[in-house]
Amino acid sequence: MGRFSRQKGKRGERLCARELSEQLKVPVRRGIQFAGGTESPDCLIEVPTSLHVEAKLVEKLNIYQAMTQAVDDASEVQIPLVWQKRSREESLVTIRTKDLATFAVEVVRLLALNAPAD
Repeated sequence: MGRFSRQKGKRGERLCARELSEQLKVPVRRGIQFAGGTESPDCLIEVPTSLHVEAKLVEKLNIYQAMTQAVDDASEVQIPLVWQKRSREESLVTIRTKDLATFAVEVVRLLALNAPAD
């Protein structure tokens, strides 16, 4: 992988981390990329969660290939998701349909972590 590709990947991971942190209201940072496998998602949610994030900053994405990578890297109990963005477009999050209900419950749980107490 060339230097430009690595830098673009880092930019995408930082943007993904920032957007997910803003939306989920929890700290998110870039993962440890040199380790590989289930311990190194592209973006690491810094509270216990079942989400495994694969970040892609590309103009043309094969979403099935990206999801396969996320599934392969996620553990059995994690929900694989792909965050993607292309130039001058909004970012998107893709999950498998079979993970939809579990994903929704997990998002609500993460949002509740920082909800104001009544």
